[in-house]
Amino acid sequence: RERERERERPGLTPAEISFPSPRPSLAFHDDGVNEQVGSGSGYLTAVMAHMVRGEGGLAVGLEHIPSLHRAGEENCRRDPGARTLLDSGELVFVLGDGRRGHLESSPYDCIHVGAAATSIPSNLLEQLARGGRLVCPVGKEGGSQRLVCVDRDRDSGKLSERIVMGVQYVPLCSKEHQLGRW
Repeated sequence: RERERERERPGLTPAEISFPSPRPSLAFHDDGVNEQVGSGSGYLTAVMAHMVRGEGGLAVGLEHIPSLHRAGEENCRRDPGARTLLDSGELVFVLGDGRRGHLESSPYDCIHVGAAATSIPSNLLEQLARGGRLVCPVGKEGGSQRLVCVDRDRDSGKLSERIVMGVQYVPLCSKEHQLGRW
């Protein structure tokens, strides 16, 4: 069942990583702290860890389905590069509700949400660092959704939001709702 859910969940698109920014390298830098909400297989969280590796760099994968949480970490343990990041503490997987984020490692320079929320969770916005970027699909389950980019101004801390494109994702929901869908 978990494998079926992973296959139906779209992967990270090039637009999510590289859409134009008025400030190049806004979120990913050598000592960045990044969060992947809905870490699933662990692939994107490992990619994020490689992008921020170095002193102070951290990628946190947050997953609420225990079997997916274990699978993500196990997948990374099988890869020598990702295993090194896990062993150094630069890549960590946390079992928890992505709608709440992971306060202990915040603030985050970059937050990627891998499931559609009806609105961007306020906890995630609160955990976004100055100069940081949050990317989240927003819309109703099975309905119209859009990929939203939120930037927090480095100086003022003010949030600005823009729609990047239309998308279709599984819902950002409770563990019970997600498991009940299958």
